[in-house]
Amino acid sequence: MSTTKVQNVFVDPNVGCYKMFFAGESPPNGFRNPNNKAIKYICQPDDQQTFYSTMFHEKQGIAVVAAYSLRPGDVAFQKRKTFTWTPTLGKYLHLY
Repeated sequence: MSTTKVQNVFVDPNVGCYKMFFAGESPPNGFRNPNNKAIKYICQPDDQQTFYSTMFHEKQGIAVVAAYSLRPGDVAFQKRKTFTWTPTLGKYLHLY
């Protein structure tokens, strides 16, 4: 098991390694003021490959938003069981 270390911290959200995990390479906006100097954008590598990205608020010590992608080679996906749903009559309950 490898140890993940932060190596890429940016003040600009437009770096490719940060944007690459969001749909259309377009991170959500409106979470924080873009001019806030406490906001950092982190590209978290694992074994020399970017694994996920995080918008981090240094002063509050919180991850504001994070994104990652899962591919079959990264995770041992298992086939899900299919279930057959049985319709039942609903009940209407008055609570007064």
